Amino acid sequence: MNQITTVGVDLAKEVIVVCAGDAQGRSVYFKQFSFAGFAEWSVKLAPCAFGMEAQHIDQCIADCDAEIHNHVRHSEEAQRIQALSGIGPLTASALIATVSNPRDFKNGRQMAAWTGLVPRQNSSGGKQRLGVITKRGDSYLRGLLTLRCPLNVAGRLEARSAQTLSARAMDLRSARSSRLPQDPRCDREQTRANHLGHLGAR
Repeated sequence: MNQITTVGVDLAKEVIVVCAGDAQGRSVYFKQFSFAGFAEWSVKLAPCAFGMEAQHIDQCIADCDAEIHNHVRHSEEAQRIQALSGIGPLTASALIATVSNPRDFKNGRQMAAWTGLVPRQNSSGGKQRLGVITKRGDSYLRGLLTLRCPLNVAGRLEARSAQTLSARAMDLRSARSSRLPQDPRCDREQTRANHLGHLGAR
């Protein structure tokens, strides 16, 4: 078999179709694999370039997102969690799936420690110093809580600030307009225009 330099991969729901080419661009290998079979075949290849058709992946992601949103929409627990600032459907569903019984924690700090969100404590010479977070527990859930939640909060605050600034600008403009003195020249020009209008009407 010619040396494979490029592998094209087409993902389906249950199988993977592979088309491999050599350095001259000729197709030298074509086969349909199971997922396990593809993994076993690919590790035996010499280093080469892989190209993956991503349409199926995008559809799978969209299907998963729809399923998560549907679950959250019909879950009373998820809706209560979403009432917290920064928590969206993905984080709410992950919390429900990861924390089987919230009553196992006496308070929020215990849950934060379990998730690895509390700082590491270092005591020396009677002084207590706080280090970086411990990063214990579920890394996926911790990532949602530390990365996604602040972005959600920032987005809400930015939208709220924009609305507030817009409303204040309109109020200031109205107040300024009401305080401006009337220019006498404007009155004279308006009177002249009215007078000419009356003459034209005759």
